[in-house]
Amino acid sequence: MDMDVLVNSSGCPNIVKFYGAIFWEGDLWLFMEIMDASLDKFYRLAYSRADTSSAENAIPEDILGTIGSCIVKALKYLHEMKIIHRDVKPSNIRIGEGSLKNNHEK
Repeated sequence: MDMDVLVNSSGCPNIVKFYGAIFWEGDLWLFMEIMDASLDKFYRLAYSRADTSSAENAIPEDILGTIGSCIVKALKYLHEMKIIHRDVKPSNIRIGEGSLKNNHEK
């Protein structure tokens, strides 16, 4: 992991904020913005609560559009910073109180 990448990518509102890091007792501790869940957990929760007759509409289109837009904005920002994510997947897309962010600490 490159600390410069974490520091330089925190300028985008769609990327999890990085506050700092310390080495303590041989371990690296990262201090990052707290997010509530990952996108894959959000999907599982939404579809498990939907009844089987309406499971295809478990998440409204406007929310899906917002999710897609936030992901594209985060990846566009990383591209402009010449940063390659290399591990984009639902478990690395984080959801907080009304926000969606890309978590790229890997």
